[in-house]
Amino acid sequence: MTDQPGPLEAKLAELRDIVRERLPAFMDLVDQLAAELEESVVSKAVDVGEQAPDFDLPVAGSDRRVRLSEALARGPAVLCFYRGHW
Repeated sequence: MTDQPGPLEAKLAELRDIVRERLPAFMDLVDQLAAELEESVVSKAVDVGEQAPDFDLPVAGSDRRVRLSEALARGPAVLCFYRGHW
């Protein structure tokens, strides 16, 4: 494995630099929003290998709810997140 960014990462970095040069106020806002997202969500996310807290969610397309602990009692559970209706 290499420390060099792949083609997509390199192109995105190049585009970020161009936008930062042309629209610095916009990129300052993007940086601020990214920092807020990191602080409020990313830093609190469960890491790989950590146990998720118990929770319940609605079952898509029904009035039922499912609790993680109940699903795990039956075996491994897979969580699938989707954006929803566009």
